[in-house]
Amino acid sequence: MVLVGITGAGGMVGRALVKEAQNRSLDFVAIRRGDISSPQISQEKLRLADFRVVRTFEQLDTLLGDVAVVIHAAAAVPAASRKMTDDTIFDINVRFTELLGQWCASRSKKMIFISGATVYEKVNSQKISEDSPLGNSGVGGYYGYSKLLAERALEQINDLTYCCLRPSSVYGPGLEHNKLIMQQLDTAAQDKTITVYPPHDDRTDLIFSEDLAWACFEAIEKNVTGIFNIAGGTLYSMEEIALACVKVAGKGTVQLEQQWRDPVRAGEIRFNLDCSKAVKHLNFHPKMNLEKGLRAILSS
Repeated sequence: MVLVGITGAGGMVGRALVKEAQNRSLDFVAIRRGDISSPQISQEKLRLADFRVVRTFEQLDTLLGDVAVVIHAAAAVPAASRKMTDDTIFDINVRFTELLGQWCASRSKKMIFISGATVYEKVNSQKISEDSPLGNSGVGGYYGYSKLLAERALEQINDLTYCCLRPSSVYGPGLEHNKLIMQQLDTAAQDKTITVYPPHDDRTDLIFSEDLAWACFEAIEKNVTGIFNIAGGTLYSMEEIALACVKVAGKGTVQLEQQWRDPVRAGEIRFNLDCSKAVKHLNFHPKMNLEKGLRAILSS
């Protein structure tokens, strides 16, 4: 049986990866930075590492030497409660990713890298394929740009066997509470009013973390390489997201604010990804719509 290494196992996507590995009865080791106790992961499967200080192949041999495949979900993600400098983001998201890729190539191990749709130059395009132009879209700030830098670093590594997944906007259990969906869920759960500011028809694609995790393990099972868009397939407006939060919480209200301090621009779409390649090679079909996903978050 293939032993899979999962980096970032303590994060939102990492939690979904661990759950998917368990659902498939796969042997895995989970790498996370801290919090030794975890109800999801038995102690023999848990390994601790701070990737800011992992700088040699020898350290990676100790950490991951027994695995055949590494799913790299670890990333430095800034949050309101967790400020980060650009140097810190670069060190973890780019430098360490490059080191891990070089190590995988030298040790003949496959790598699954979770990137992001922020790598596309025009995230508001009508339909974005894997061949669409790449560039600094500005979405996600330096974190979003670091994903592009990491992809470019991996491209330069000789003999690296890897698969790169570019998800749209990921949500699921473990999502930071400063994110829009969590803010609105929390507001609704407190029976308060969610205020939606214009333009109300801004639309974005959302992908549930467990659907992304499923795609990662399908890439391993089907032994595919290359780059794949991964998206939920539905563009939700800001109003629709708020209304879904109220429906799932069973309380709260939604108010559409008509005035805004800046001139109201026309509504835009974001992350309208073409996933036909993932459908063809991974048989990818997302199982979770927004309402189901929100219910899963509330019950977690």
